[in-house]
Order: sequence, then structure tokens, then C-alpha cells
Amino acid sequence: MKAVSIISIVYGALGLIWATVISVVIRVQEAFFQHFPWPPEVYDVMDIPAMLETVYGMIGNIYPYLFLIAALYIVSGILYLAGKASYKTIAYAAAILNIVWYVVYMILVQVEIVPFLNTLELFPKNLLGILVILGMIINAVFYCGYPTFLIIFVKKGGKEWDTLDTGYKS
Repeated sequence: MKAVSIISIVYGALGLIWATVISVVIRVQEAFFQHFPWPPEVYDVMDIPAMLETVYGMIGNIYPYLFLIAALYIVSGILYLAGKASYKTIAYAAAILNIVWYVVYMILVQVEIVPFLNTLELFPKNLLGILVILGMIINAVFYCGYPTFLIIFVKKGGKEWDTLDTGYKS
């Protein structure tokens, strides 16, 4: 079905855009906030350098993998449009890497960011935990929904799902 290949290409292109924007914004923020004149009261509430190092380190290390995953989606979509059977391997790789990436991301957020935020007295601890879990569930739908569909689609072979075939031969 051509729609799945087009969705893979669009999903990959959006992934490239997202990874590029996040990578650029993180580098700009890091450069800006390293020399930002924080009021002394802020340092009483949180350790700004440690927070920035944690956030920028985690995002700087994990987001570049999105470039690879996005490129795999684009390549698999193009190969499927071209009728090449090799799209299956690349589509599986893209979908599985996407899901693994999100699981690693969730673990890193839980291990690195949430404990740091729990030390702050700005948020009630239960509220922060609920918000993080709710955000992760919502993000899982966006990060893992299409990859899960793609794995099922590729496993089925794609032909059984062709709803555009009317049976009319011209």
C-alpha cells in the first residue's frame, strides 16, 4: 500500500526536522544559559549547572540517534514505493530502533531527570510523578504508535491491507 510508504517518508522527514530542531535549540540554550546571570536566590532552590549538565547531556547523547532512525524510515518508504522487497528489513530496523529509543529515553528521564526534579521544593513529589507518567504515556502513543503499526504491517506482508484495490482491471 503506497500510503504506508508515504507515511514512512513523512514520519522520517518529521523525525529529521524534530531531531535537527532539538539539537540546534539544545546547543543554543546550552551556550546561552552557561553564561546567564542567574539571581543568587535561584541557586538556593536548585543547582543550575548540575541541572543543565544533566538535561543537555542526556538530550545531546540520545537525540542524534533520531537522525539514523528517521533516515531508515525514509529509505524504507522509498524502497517500498519502488517495489523492492528489501524495504521489510529496513522498516523492521527503523520501527524496532524507534521503540528501543523511546524506552531508553523513558529510562533516562526516570533515572536522571526525575530524581533531580524531586530534590526541588517547587513541586509536590506525587504531582511531579503523575505528570511525568502521564507525559510518557502520551508520548508513547506518538513515538511508538506508528512503529508498532509498521511492524504489524510488514509482518502481514502489506498485500492483505490494500483497501484501495477495487478489483477493477483497466
